[in-house]
Amino acid sequence: MRRRTLLVLGLALAGALVGATGAWAQWPRELEGISRLHVIVQDLDPLAKELALTKPDLERLVSAFLRGKLPDVTQEMGTEYMLVTVRLSRGEGAAQARGPVVAAVSVRVYRPVVTLYKVRELVQKPVQTPAQALPSYLMNLVLAAVWQREALLTGDDRGIAGRLTTTLETLLGEFVADYYRANPAPPPPPGSR
Repeated sequence: MRRRTLLVLGLALAGALVGATGAWAQWPRELEGISRLHVIVQDLDPLAKELALTKPDLERLVSAFLRGKLPDVTQEMGTEYMLVTVRLSRGEGAAQARGPVVAAVSVRVYRPVVTLYKVRELVQKPVQTPAQALPSYLMNLVLAAVWQREALLTGDDRGIAGRLTTTLETLLGEFVADYYRANPAPPPPPGSR
């Protein structure tokens, strides 16, 4: 029963992740102009120790991958950042056996975006000033996820760590591809060939 519940929950989570990431795939232009990217790897679950996964190892993997693929993007503190999240869980197995491991991997890029609000819709009470004196929109600067990819893996203790790092590299590769779609290399100067 527990294995079936774990499978159903995993499939539901995968469906939600696929549905949520579809919109981001159409908007790589939100990555235009990123020149600095701060990488944050969230703390790992206690199960990660059993699987020989460490936060510093994942930080090195992400930093080295980005440095190799995006040499013009510096990895320093700034307003844009990449958040890498790995969540691990173990299903219940038979009396002596360990259950399967479920891993959810998420890579998100956040940056400041401007949002507009209609003022007249925000005003709840009568205002002393006539409505014509109010601006029609207010601008607000917020930090929002502008790019996201996620994956769900299942497996046993022996192979899940390797599959997880390979999947993380695949997600980072998708980010690099979308980054270059949004920031194509400038054409070479005339006569340089």
